[in-house]
Amino acid sequence: VKEGSIEDVPEENPETPTPGEAKGKGTLEDPFNSIAANQLASSLADGAESDMVYIKGKISTIKEEFGTQFGNATFYISDDGTDNGTFYVFRTLYLGNQKYSGGENIKVGDEVIICGRVTNYMGNTPETVTNKSYIYSLNGKTADGGSDTPATGEAKGNGTLEDPFNSIA
Repeated sequence: VKEGSIEDVPEENPETPTPGEAKGKGTLEDPFNSIAANQLASSLADGAESDMVYIKGKISTIKEEFGTQFGNATFYISDDGTDNGTFYVFRTLYLGNQKYSGGENIKVGDEVIICGRVTNYMGNTPETVTNKSYIYSLNGKTADGGSDTPATGEAKGNGTLEDPFNSIA
């Protein structure tokens, strides 16, 4: 610096959220994060819908909880559960791609994996398509009561008729 002093350098505004890094491939094994979901939806023409994708995040804000009247919910998710880099999950269905009829409801901080289509509503609002998305996993629980983590086991069998491979092998 030839002239001026360190005090002349403008400070970053800590209240301005910094966007995170887009991650994931949109598959169950490697779901999009909220940033990647926003990028995909933003790239679509007004009214266009994506293929089915998976998006993982933590609920940061709830606009409408699940209820039995409509059976869907509306909320925002992000990587860390804050309002930074949120993605809008609009009128999504419950576990198992079903309308909500009771059970565990969502709360801020819950980790979800959403399966569904995304759109760029009116050309300026990246979000899930109404009733064309659902919660695949809520805090690691899936519709069948299982886990979204693949089971591990021991590979057995040598592939012969007498000793066939098991499903892990």
